[in-house]
Amino acid sequence: MADDMLYRLRAGARPEGVGIGVTNVRRRLAAIPGASVTVDSALERGTKVTVYLPKPGTASLDAG
Repeated sequence: MADDMLYRLRAGARPEGVGIGVTNVRRRLAAIPGASVTVDSALERGTKVTVYLPKPGTASLDAG
């Protein structure tokens, strides 16, 4: 994945020719306290997408 495309996806943009997948995932994860997604990409090496989901019950423990 090209660097400029990766930058725009990380910033939340939806570049032309890219599906709604990343945008949809980001919106859904935003509704889950403690959840996040990271994207790491290198030309000719591939792209790694990691989704972090909190264990049930741990988000409420962190909050207070």
